[in-house]
Formats: sequence, structure tokens, C-alpha cells
Amino acid sequence: MTVFRGGDLAALVGPRPLPASGGTPPFRYRCTGEKSGASHFAGEHFHWELRALARNYGGLMPYRLIYIGLGLLGAAALILGFVFAKEGEGVELPGALVSVSPQPGEMVPPQATLEVVLPVGYRAQIWVNGWPVTDFTFIEATGVHRWAPSANDPNIQTWPSGEQRVRITWDTYTGLPDPGEFEWTFRVG
Repeated sequence: MTVFRGGDLAALVGPRPLPASGGTPPFRYRCTGEKSGASHFAGEHFHWELRALARNYGGLMPYRLIYIGLGLLGAAALILGFVFAKEGEGVELPGALVSVSPQPGEMVPPQATLEVVLPVGYRAQIWVNGWPVTDFTFIEATGVHRWAPSANDPNIQTWPSGEQRVRITWDTYTGLPDPGEFEWTFRVG
């Protein structure tokens, strides 16, 4: 049994004034210094046992519970991350298409940029939500096509929230023809 002196109790739980209406205070303490074993309230000059704290934990160490709780929370976050993680399987892209961004089915912010990468010597045509995109940036040396909605665009000034459908067709601009096409959707949120 842990016994606290009156001065220690005030430092432990702080001053607890008795209710003006005569109700019961928030904690009840048992007096160990009286023969009758009658209950008294904080502020009296006796040796008290703070049953609510000492009985459960063998002392005042709530930091241990905080550490245990944080450890369990971290373990749960790791487990949920592994359970709900995507498999990481890439999307199989057809023909000469090297990569697209955003990936099919991906959720992106409204500032996202559309990027299509083809080998050098190929040129793409792009449609977004049925509208042809004519003002994309094409870097001939790398085969990268980039576009983002802008205020100057005649059709799409911003990405609307929700699902976006992109269709691209490509062909070589030198050498033998090698046409192809690909269509995918992603979400803006």
C-alpha cells in the first residue's frame, strides 16, 4: 500500500477545492491515520492513500503507458501499411510507349502535369477528356511530351475534380511507320 502525506498529495494532484454545493469532490481518499477508517477529502492533515493511482500502477508512471501506446500505434500503422500497400506491379504499356504519368488509376493533386514518354523519333497526339491538346511541350531529343492545364489553354484551364480520361496516339516522324494508341484514366482530387 502506498501512503502519501498531505503535502505530497497536493503536489501530486494539485489543489482540489470542495464543491460549493456540498457535493462530492472528484477524488475520494481513505484516511490511514484514524481508527474509524472514515473517508475524508483532500486538504485535511492526515496520511492519505490515493487509491485511483497507486492501486493500478504500483506508483505514478503514466509515461510507461504512453510509450506502450505509442509503440502499439506504430506497430499498427506498419501492419496496415503492409496490408493495404499496392503490389507495385507496373502497368504494361503497349508498343513503343515508354511511360505515362500520372499512372493509370492513380490519384493526383490538381497541379499534376501530364507526361508521355516515347522513344526518340516518335511524336504523339494527346486528347484529354475528349479535347485535343495542341499546346504541349515536346522535347525531341528525349521523346518527352508534357502538358498541364493553364489559363491560356482554349479548352482546359484547370483539372476538374474526379476522373480524367487521356487518349494518346503516336507514330514515327522519320523512317518506317509504327503507329499505336493507348487510353487510360486517373483521378484528380
